[in-house]
Amino acid sequence: MSEASTRTSDSEHNDALAAGARAVDSKVGHKLSFFTICRQVGLFTLPMVSSLGPTIPGAGYNLYRAVVVVIVLCSWVKPSGHLDRLARRVLLFSTVAVVWSLYLWFSREQTTDGASEFIALVVGSVLLTASAAIKASARDVRIILSGWLVSYIFVFIVGAVEFLTGRTWDTGRVVEEEAGVSSVFYNPNLYSFFLVSVVPLMFVGRKYAQHQALRIVYTISIASAYVMILATKSTLGVILMVTVALVFLGGRRIVVLLLFGQALLIASYFFFTPDSPGVGFISQWLHSSASVDARFALCGVSFQAGVNAGFLGLGPAGIEPFLRQLGLTADTYGLVNPHCGFGEIFSNYGIFVLLLLVWLLVEIFRIAWSGVRGEKGVRWTTARALLASTSIYVLMTTMNSSYIVPAITWSFLFAMIMLGRGGDLETRAVTAGPSVLRPQNILVRGRGATH
Repeated sequence: MSEASTRTSDSEHNDALAAGARAVDSKVGHKLSFFTICRQVGLFTLPMVSSLGPTIPGAGYNLYRAVVVVIVLCSWVKPSGHLDRLARRVLLFSTVAVVWSLYLWFSREQTTDGASEFIALVVGSVLLTASAAIKASARDVRIILSGWLVSYIFVFIVGAVEFLTGRTWDTGRVVEEEAGVSSVFYNPNLYSFFLVSVVPLMFVGRKYAQHQALRIVYTISIASAYVMILATKSTLGVILMVTVALVFLGGRRIVVLLLFGQALLIASYFFFTPDSPGVGFISQWLHSSASVDARFALCGVSFQAGVNAGFLGLGPAGIEPFLRQLGLTADTYGLVNPHCGFGEIFSNYGIFVLLLLVWLLVEIFRIAWSGVRGEKGVRWTTARALLASTSIYVLMTTMNSSYIVPAITWSFLFAMIMLGRGGDLETRAVTAGPSVLRPQNILVRGRGATH
C-alpha cells in the first residue's frame, strides 16, 4: 500500500473516531451543561469575589465562600482526567490541612482571630480540591484568566482614584503622604501582593486571548500594574515585579540566581553579622531597614514558636499570644502579625502542613521548569509565569501581615494549580474547543503534534 493511501486511511479512521467522540461528548455535555456553566461562572467570578467581595456591604467573605462551594460541588459532580502527581499532592495537602486544623481548633483555646483564620484555611483548602477534580480545558483556563483581568481592572480603577484624589474610596479618609495606595484591600501590602500575583497570570492571559483588542487590554493592564506597584510604596513589591519581568526575559538562569539570592538573604540575616566577611554589608542592610528587619524577625519568632509547640502547631492564630506572652514584641517592632506565610503555617499548624505545601509548590515548579524550552507560545509563557510565581513565592508570603486569612491568597494558589494541571504545559492547540483529554484530541496529540 502506498504512503498516500496509508495517510488517507489513517485520516479517515481518525475522523470516524473523532466523530464518535464528539457524539459522546454531546450527550455527556447535555447532561452536565448546568454544572459546567455553574463551574465556569464560579471560575470567572472567583478572583473578583476574593478581592472585591469583602468590600460589598453585608457580603464580607460570605460571597467568596459561596462561590467556592459552587466550584467545588460542580467540579466533583464528574471529575475529569486522572489524578496526576500534582493532583494527588493537592488532595494530600488539603486533607491534612483541614483535618489537622480541626484537631487544633478543638484542642486549643479558641479565639475570635483564631476562628477567622481557621475558617479561611478550611475554605481555602477545600477550594484547592476542585483543582484536583478537573483537568481544565483551554476554555476553562481562558475563563479563569479573564476573571483575573476583570478583577484587576476594577481594583486598578479604585486604586487610581485613590491615588489621584488622595482619599480612600470607602470613607473618604485622607491618605497619609508616607502611606501607599491600598485600593479595595485596606492595606497597601495586600494590594501589592495582588499586583505581584496577577501580572504573571495576565502574561498568560494575553497569549490565550483570541482577539487583538483583548490582547491590547492585557498589555495595557500589565504596563499599568508596573506603574501602580510604585503607588503602593512597597519596596518588596517593586523588587518582585522586576523579578517577574526578568524571569520572562532570562528564564532558567534568572530563576537559579533568584533562588540563590533568596537563600543568601536568609543566611545573611540569621547566620551572619555586619562584620561577617563577604556578606556583612547584606546583613547590615537587612538590619538597617525597620520594615525588612521586622519581617525577618517575625519569621524567626514564628519558627521558634513552631519548635516550642513540638512541631505540631499552636493552633489557629496561635503565634500572636505567643509573641505577647514571651515579650518578644520589642524584637519585632511591636508587630504581632506573622508577616511570614511559611512561618505562620509552621507555628500555627505544624511541620506536616508546611512540608506538604512546600511539596505541592515544588511539583508546580518542576512542571514549569520542564516547559520553558521551545517557541514563545502559550506553553512557554505559562511555564515562565509559573516559574516566576513559584520562585518568588516565599518572599510573596512575607508581603502582608497574614498569609492564611486573605481569600486572594487561596485564589492565586488555585489559579497556579489550574495552570499547572490544565494542559498548558502539555501538547495541545489553544482553542475554545473540547478538553484535551477527549479521544479526538489525544489522537491528534499522538500523531506528531508539537509544543
